[in-house]
Amino acid sequence: MLIFLPLEIAFGFLQKIGEYLSGFLLGGDAMRTSGFNFIKPLVKPPVKFLQNTVLDGLPSTATGIIMVLLGVVAIFVVIYGIPVLRNIPPWAANKLAAA
Repeated sequence: MLIFLPLEIAFGFLQKIGEYLSGFLLGGDAMRTSGFNFIKPLVKPPVKFLQNTVLDGLPSTATGIIMVLLGVVAIFVVIYGIPVLRNIPPWAANKLAAA
């Protein structure tokens, strides 16, 4: 690590090697994910539904606060509602979040 980290920071050769080798797996630029957001199409319809029906007529500040609170509640429901996620050790969860 003491050898490769400074070299990677200076020249980025590991990234270049990885991109070159990944081209053999899927072909060309298929591994590039810049501009690809798979969460937005999943989240946008429920958010628009809430904004247009349930929260319609409220001031924008109140709507924003309610949406943030609903987001936090949704995160806790997912974490504590799915038994598999409760059994993930913290060190593994940190590695998943960093990936």
